[in-house]
Amino acid sequence: MPRLPALLLVCTPIFSTDFSVKTVDRLDRPLAGVVIEFECDGYWLRFESNQDGIAEGMRPCATPVLTFISKEGFQGYATGLRSKYVLDRIADAQELSRIATLDKGAQLEEAKALFASPSLKPELSDAFFYTEARWRPMLLKLAADQSYARSMLGLIAVPEDLHFLVALPDLPSSDGFWEVGRYYVAASLIYPDDEAEWRFLQVCATGEERWAKYGAIQTLKLTASPRSQKILEEARLRNKDSFGFTVIDEALDYVKSKPAPLADENLEPLVRRVAAAIHAGSWEKIGAPGFNEAQNKALVNLDLPACGSNYTATFHRVDGKWALRAVRDRSAGSNVDCNLVH
Repeated sequence: MPRLPALLLVCTPIFSTDFSVKTVDRLDRPLAGVVIEFECDGYWLRFESNQDGIAEGMRPCATPVLTFISKEGFQGYATGLRSKYVLDRIADAQELSRIATLDKGAQLEEAKALFASPSLKPELSDAFFYTEARWRPMLLKLAADQSYARSMLGLIAVPEDLHFLVALPDLPSSDGFWEVGRYYVAASLIYPDDEAEWRFLQVCATGEERWAKYGAIQTLKLTASPRSQKILEEARLRNKDSFGFTVIDEALDYVKSKPAPLADENLEPLVRRVAAAIHAGSWEKIGAPGFNEAQNKALVNLDLPACGSNYTATFHRVDGKWALRAVRDRSAGSNVDCNLVH
């Protein structure tokens, strides 16, 4: 049924029931200007929240059939009658840019609301990466209790941030981080440079969490050092899953071949070497690099034709050379067996 213009609602039957509702964002802050539309006995009524997030008035029926909630810049939805409506900001590149331009206090509050939104998707990683210098301080403050913040810090892969992530305790399982979150950290520790990082990789590689194990094995392989070989050999002895033997054996074969470090003055040949190190066969697509604002960090997507395995590699330019910093499987959390064995 089409909604009637607000002007026509003046002619509806006598209003018999008063109501008052509150509109808030994900942090329970009042939202002004939220439009609330009710369908009552075939009539449409339109109200708007005030500066305190309150909308009140009269309606011609006790229970509206349908309620539409909307506000510019926020995700609208249809629901029933409630005493409070919670709206999430639309999480897109434009919103990330808006938050990045705010002063520090406002940035953190807006970032908290954004990160609590279920509309925040992995596809926004490119936008975070482009403005990483402006977002990293906020991500570090949010990482203690926000899984998405940890994931983005792992993607950006600044060494001091990784030291911080390794020291953090796991988030509660209700946050959905746990194993996949440990995978994102492990996948970002290529060329670990302190004892805590080596210990983290060892625990993941020899443990029972399959995605965390996968990330650690891949990182140890690409690091290709005597210590990574030792941990891989330990992981093989402790491995109890059939899929793990193939992956660990392939990693050990690569390490024992003594490959050159994954660094180069030119990014393009380095990307090809990284792709060959991850998977010896053909690739469906090797994407063009996407850079940060300073042009000293790059993301490259690598897609395999089978199983829907899609990787993202992070590169940093340091002292005139590009170096691999992280490789993550964008399908993390899905069918491990399919992704681990190519």
